[in-house]
Amino acid sequence: MSYTRREEEVKMRSRIVAGSLVLAITLISLIVLTMPALADMPHSSIIIGDLSVPQGGTATVSITITEATNNISSVDLELTYDTAVVVLMNVTNSDFDNFFWNEPTPGQVKMLGFQGASASLTVPVKVADLTFQGVGGAGANTSLTLEGRSYMGTGSPYGNITLSSGSGYIVEGVPVFNTVGMIALVGLFAFVLMVTARRKKDE
Repeated sequence: MSYTRREEEVKMRSRIVAGSLVLAITLISLIVLTMPALADMPHSSIIIGDLSVPQGGTATVSITITEATNNISSVDLELTYDTAVVVLMNVTNSDFDNFFWNEPTPGQVKMLGFQGASASLTVPVKVADLTFQGVGGAGANTSLTLEGRSYMGTGSPYGNITLSSGSGYIVEGVPVFNTVGMIALVGLFAFVLMVTARRKKDE
């Protein structure tokens, strides 16, 4: 009786192993078959650079479509960042005929750009320049995370899209007294040169 039970256990284990192998082979086959399809899909790449902002100062970073299998007709993006580190001041200089942006929630920027009567754009395409003010302490940092997609000249979305996010860093700003002192020093040097020149002229 115990011998029969062992045989059943062995058979059951064999069935489980065989089923697992079949499942694994099926998944591998699906992956292999899908990879060429993804490779053949129209591809687009969108990147945002890294941002280095002085404390209390401003700096600008660009979002750019760097690669596209076909032309670009429009883009729909969202950028998120930490408002304790930087604050968005303005979004400008888009290559698209029509460009709109808003920040419905602090730290969440929505951007929409599209062509009007003009032809679709060829890469590289500047989505926009974003100007931030540094509000965090020196050394603070935040991710600049991109989400969204771009669209081909036909209006169809790119099915294979790469979004490269960036980072924002706060660097120590130049103290105000240093700037004022430098201006005063330059002014003093210019005054000395002027006085010296007049003396030589009088001689």
